Amino acid sequence: MDPQRWREIRAVFGELVKLEDDQRAERLALIGTGDPELRDAVESLLAADAESSGGLGGAGLPPRGDHHGPAPDPLGLAGHTLSHFRVLQPLEAGGMGVVYRAEDTRLGRAVALKFLLPHHVLDPSAKQRFLHEARTAGALDHPNLCTIYEVGEAEDGRLFLAMPLYPGETLKARLARDGPLPVSEALAIAQQIAQGLACAHAAGIVHRDLKPGNVMLLPDGTVKILDFGVAKARDLSLTQSGEHPGTVAYMAPEQVRSRPVGPHTDLWALGVVLYEMLTGRRPFIGEHESAIAHAIVNDEPIRPSALRADISPAVEEIVLTALRKAPESRYAGAPEFLKELATISLGGEPTPRRGWRWLHRQSKRATARWLVLGGAVLVIGGGFATRPLWRESTGGTEVERSVAVLPFTNLSQDPENEYFSDGITDEILTTLAGVGDLRVISRTSAMRYKGSGKPLRQIAGELEVAHVLEGSVQRAGDQVRINVHLVDARTDRQLWAERYDRPLQDVFAVQNEIAQEIARALRVSLSAGERARIERRPTTNPL
Repeated sequence: MDPQRWREIRAVFGELVKLEDDQRAERLALIGTGDPELRDAVESLLAADAESSGGLGGAGLPPRGDHHGPAPDPLGLAGHTLSHFRVLQPLEAGGMGVVYRAEDTRLGRAVALKFLLPHHVLDPSAKQRFLHEARTAGALDHPNLCTIYEVGEAEDGRLFLAMPLYPGETLKARLARDGPLPVSEALAIAQQIAQGLACAHAAGIVHRDLKPGNVMLLPDGTVKILDFGVAKARDLSLTQSGEHPGTVAYMAPEQVRSRPVGPHTDLWALGVVLYEMLTGRRPFIGEHESAIAHAIVNDEPIRPSALRADISPAVEEIVLTALRKAPESRYAGAPEFLKELATISLGGEPTPRRGWRWLHRQSKRATARWLVLGGAVLVIGGGFATRPLWRESTGGTEVERSVAVLPFTNLSQDPENEYFSDGITDEILTTLAGVGDLRVISRTSAMRYKGSGKPLRQIAGELEVAHVLEGSVQRAGDQVRINVHLVDARTDRQLWAERYDRPLQDVFAVQNEIAQEIARALRVSLSAGERARIERRPTTNPL
């Protein structure tokens, strides 16, 4: 395509993409009377842009029979040669760009070329940052990451990535066809996604746009994450324009609020994807993007087990932990997520919901069970490796070391201090969740018992834990009083209790003391790393 013609198409697209539908239609009709080819090219770009909420399969090779006609060629590149790539035909278009089948004339192999759409034009500085991250992503070598052969720039300034053509289908296509997946398959897919994320995060790369459309399912069972590094261009171009970024349904609260992103952002998206694989629906829905964004920031999702009976408490706990609003309350990283998956036998039946009496009976039986092959992640010199894992465990030990932290009661005169007491609850829960040998019920599960008045034994039975921590908070000026007691809900026996009268500035130290006392009461041994983390956190105010 002539560079001048491309600049004209890009300029018209940039103008029309900002208009309402009716205004856009009028403008397109007017353009079509004088230049039908320009209208068709701009319409193709607008159609591709409208696909952003559905994702872009990227380097996926659609199975035969998937196409009912030729894909649109919005960039007019078919038949052209760029560098050493001969562009053959368009494969797919989406909100980030257009994918073409091409031939690498140097190596004689088929490739997929992805070109960014024109509204992702970057200034020189932003372009260099994108190219750096895309090349860093391309240097990663992991079976669950899409390979990037080359990152380049066409003569007219368009950025493109050369990638393999993978057989198979996207997770988005699979879910659209089959609906919810078997629990074991959903967890196996999540495991491979997490392994790919672990590799990328270790290299300092965050995906930012993980969703079913960016997950490729190969015929041999391998899962590939697509578009690593590509979402950087979207974020940079939107930063320049001041617009709001991309696929809202899979965005984390910090993305909705335009706050810094990190590995915890990808883990949120993985939680959304896992929720969708298990239930067939997304956890946060709305009639428009603003409503979805509001739900992401303010609402709690429907519990997966309420939508599907065979989802076990352990699986539900993994999903809901990934979907905690505060980034620091989610899994610390993909390795921790994988560690949690490793406690569930993917080939087995989901654990039935049972109360504490069943747990008590099980505590007398020694069990040895297989954990997920390849599910344990070893950190070796900053890298990641997988290995089979045996775990010898006693049902009784697991039961004895389980606890639910119930919402602390606000005894202050000012109802505004409710947030303060909830913050203390959250900090204690988050600290305990970092102890590897302790099973801690998520905030989402515990918060529904706030003010319920249910007996502790009933709460413990419903949550399938042996112990419950209760407490109250009273704040007056710059002083705070915190009462806590730990109860064995099976016997109603109080294991430990304490009252703390401290200056407000010491509240963090109190939270850490409480966490350590609970670990001691439940006979949980803290590693040196766990003890150090407890003693140094947190650095934020719970208010």
